[in-house]
Amino acid sequence: MLKIEYNTLTAEEWAYLRASTPWTSQPKEIFTTAIENSILTVSAYYDDNIIGMGRMTGDNILSFFIQDIVVLPDYQNKGVGTLLVNSLLDYVYRHASSFAVVSLMASKERESFYEKIGFQKRDGRTKGMGMELIINPS
Repeated sequence: MLKIEYNTLTAEEWAYLRASTPWTSQPKEIFTTAIENSILTVSAYYDDNIIGMGRMTGDNILSFFIQDIVVLPDYQNKGVGTLLVNSLLDYVYRHASSFAVVSLMASKERESFYEKIGFQKRDGRTKGMGMELIINPS
């Protein structure tokens, strides 16, 4: 059974998930400090085994940055990544001021995943590169 937990991510779980990506690894102390300085971490578990995580940094009112969305390859394209991002965005909608910005840097060729959730590519001319979602709570 799939379950989502908030702020329970450990350095060991993050290192395990990150090993499934081409990203570089880090010492446990680095992961621990990064977790402690995050606004929010979201972890996905299937049968009590970690299968994905997401992390958000920022100032917690105007600027939010989605970091490190990772889903194990066997669980990709099954809605886990969308669930992780939407869990982070639920938090933003509860805490952000009007016109707050949620930014991220998508991995190459992963932009369409984020576009389906509502993010837009920046044009690179007026605002630079990357992707963003402007929050306008009604």
